Amino acid sequence: MIKRRASFEKFLQSPFAMILPISIWAVLTFSSFYWNHQIIQSSSHQAFTMRGEMSKNLSDIIMTWASSHEAIYVPLTEKTPSSPYFDIKNKDIKTSDGVALTQLSAGQILSQLSLLLDKDSVEFQLISTQPLNPANQASTWQIKVLQSLLDDSQRHIEERNGQFYYIAPLFAEQSCLDCHKDNQTADLLGAVSFNYPIERLEQRLDPLHNQNTFIHSAIFIILSLISALAIYHVRSLVNRISAQKAQREETIRLKTKNLHQEIEQHKVARAELQRLATHDPLTGIRNRRHFIDSLHNEIKRYQRYKSNFSLLMLDLDHFKKVNDTYGHDCGDYVLQCFAKEIQENLRQSDVFVRYGGEEFAIIATNTQLDAAERFAQKLTKTVEALTIIYHQQTVNITVSIGVAAPSLLKTSSPESLISLADSALYQAKALGRNRAICATPDYDT
Repeated sequence: MIKRRASFEKFLQSPFAMILPISIWAVLTFSSFYWNHQIIQSSSHQAFTMRGEMSKNLSDIIMTWASSHEAIYVPLTEKTPSSPYFDIKNKDIKTSDGVALTQLSAGQILSQLSLLLDKDSVEFQLISTQPLNPANQASTWQIKVLQSLLDDSQRHIEERNGQFYYIAPLFAEQSCLDCHKDNQTADLLGAVSFNYPIERLEQRLDPLHNQNTFIHSAIFIILSLISALAIYHVRSLVNRISAQKAQREETIRLKTKNLHQEIEQHKVARAELQRLATHDPLTGIRNRRHFIDSLHNEIKRYQRYKSNFSLLMLDLDHFKKVNDTYGHDCGDYVLQCFAKEIQENLRQSDVFVRYGGEEFAIIATNTQLDAAERFAQKLTKTVEALTIIYHQQTVNITVSIGVAAPSLLKTSSPESLISLADSALYQAKALGRNRAICATPDYDT
């Protein structure tokens, strides 16, 4: 039972579960469509055949009626049909009232019938192997048809050269047969040929075929949607039951997993908060808060172990002019490039921070004051040689640096050391910028 249920669930989840009912409906609707298509085609042919039968019966009635009367007279008008092949002298007469009458033959009556049928794109023709009217001369294939009609006396239906043909034999009356006992074909006068353009017939069938296509397409789409919705709901029900079962079985494991995930997320979030707390978001280097903490630690180390270090305060020259000339976005880009260039010239143990705005600071660990001054002079030249390209604009900058060390102070503290380095920085700016100045001893602080 469990295996069967698993197989059923697997079948529901497979694409074949959707394809199978749609394929069945496709086969059934196409079969119905094709069957209806054949019925429409057959009905149209039957309707044409019935029309041919009616025309044939009408011809027989005309021929029978004409043969049962010695003469048929109609008023002589412009619309009266005439033909040189039927005109015989002295066939026109006048009544006592002076009305002009003319005699009509059966052929003339049938010719008039042909003209009426031709208005509906139907061609009606009397054909014979020996006609009085040459226009009724049978063609080669029609002669073969006449021969077959003589043998079986059945109608002939054929599609030929884009036309639908209905050909039926015309036989003479019995009284005429007695006059032609020596002729084998005396009883067959000819045939009635009734043809209709297949293209015209197809045009009349197009609405029915379009309706048939539309109905079956709509049925197929509706049945396919119903099947798809049914499969979808059954699949959803099975999935829901399976999910509930799996959820009950895996509750402890999922809760444990979620707990571990939450712990990891908290660790990542805490690390990110710590990074944001100690790093500048624009340049990616350390920020002022980290600088103060690091300076406290270095001063404590200096006071305990006499571990020398130096402090460098850096300030970009005329940075406001960069913002005013190129915009603040360019100014931010310049700060990023500057920070990257300085970072590449530092040791791993050095602490490089953004102190605020365009002002930066470097804690050079294990560095004497004279070495720090030389390093600061090198940095000014490095920055002066730096070329920054922003949106096809070349931006050149310089930096002023103030250098100090705790050995220059009587009592070292972060505030006093920063103030001493700032004084040297202001002196560098006052002397023309783009230079590094070392602070003088200040034992009063």
